[in-house]
Amino acid sequence: MAEAFSWRWAGTIPAKDQVALRAFGERAHAQGRQVRFWNTPDRREVWPVLKEAGVDLMGTDDLAGLAASLAR
Repeated sequence: MAEAFSWRWAGTIPAKDQVALRAFGERAHAQGRQVRFWNTPDRREVWPVLKEAGVDLMGTDDLAGLAASLAR
């Protein structure tokens, strides 16, 4: 999936990549699938972007941080 996006998980996600990420999630959900990206950075600024895009499963070593981020 890295080839599909120019964003490298730092700073603000470009609008084009945000639209593409959301469309990817919508297509997967329309097929009855869940979305999970492997090896995403374990950083708090990435989680809201993934949540907004409809990513269903997020892996992390910082469970408390992810829980707090998702609760906002």
